[in-house]
Amino acid sequence: MTKTPDFTHATYRLVRCIGCDATVSVRRPQEGEHAQCPRCHHKLQSGSRWSLKRCSLIALSILILMPFALGYPLLSLDLLGTKIDASVWKGIWKMAVEGYSYTAFMIFICAVLMPVSFAILVIMLQLSKLLKIKPRNVLLFVGYIKPWVMFDVYLVALGVTMFKVREYATLEVDVYLIAFVFTALLTTLLFIKINLDDLWHDFYPDQQRERLLYIRDYDASYPDVPRYDGISSGGSNVYHLYNYTGNIDDQINALQNYQYTTIPMVDSYF
Repeated sequence: MTKTPDFTHATYRLVRCIGCDATVSVRRPQEGEHAQCPRCHHKLQSGSRWSLKRCSLIALSILILMPFALGYPLLSLDLLGTKIDASVWKGIWKMAVEGYSYTAFMIFICAVLMPVSFAILVIMLQLSKLLKIKPRNVLLFVGYIKPWVMFDVYLVALGVTMFKVREYATLEVDVYLIAFVFTALLTTLLFIKINLDDLWHDFYPDQQRERLLYIRDYDASYPDVPRYDGISSGGSNVYHLYNYTGNIDDQINALQNYQYTTIPMVDSYF
C-alpha cells in the first residue's frame, strides 16, 4: 500500500528554473525526493542535500590537506640529467619571477586564495549556526567567491601535463600527489553540495527580499525574433520583468496588476 505524504505542514518557496527561467513554488523535498520543473523537467531541488555540519567537516579536511597539496612536490622530473621537483607554489613563484606575473597571479587567486577562502567561509557558516549569528556578509562572500574556485581545473591540467611530459622526460610521482587529488575532489564535492539559496533560506527564512521574475511572452508591438536554432520564428519576442519584494502572494499581486517592464528579445528559446 502506497503511503500518501502529509503536506499540511509543508513550507513552500519560490525557485527559478535555470533551464527555462520558470518560477515554481515547491515545498522542500524529503529524503529520496526531488522537485522537477513542470515546463522543462529540469531538477530544481533534491532531498539529498547535505547538512552544513557535514560540509564544514569537508572544508576542514580541505584546509588540513591544502599545505601538502600546494607546498610539497607533486612530481619529480628528470630532464636531461637535471632533477626538477614540481609543486604548485614553486610553479606560481617561477612564473612570477620569469615575466609571467599576470598568469601567476590568476593561478594564485583560483588555485590558492579562493579555495582556501571558500573552505574558511563554510566553516564560518557552521560557527554562525552554532552561535545563532546571522552571517549576511559571509553568505555574500560565498556567492562572490564560489565562481572563482577552480581547483579541479588544475587537477585536469596536471593530468594532461603528466601525459605530455613523459614523452621526453623521466617522470616520478611523489606521495604528495595523493593530497592534491583528494583536495581537488573534496573541493569539487563541497562546491556541488553548498547551495547558497538554501543557506539564505535557512538563516533568513522570513526575510523580505527583492525578487526578479522573467516571463516570456509575445507582444505584437515588437518585431518577431528568430528561434535559437534558426529554423523558424520564435513563439515569444519579449520578456516581462516583474520586480517585487516578498513571497508568492506578492508575486501573484504583481502578476495580476501587470507590474512589469518589457524587455525585447534577441532570439527565442521556443
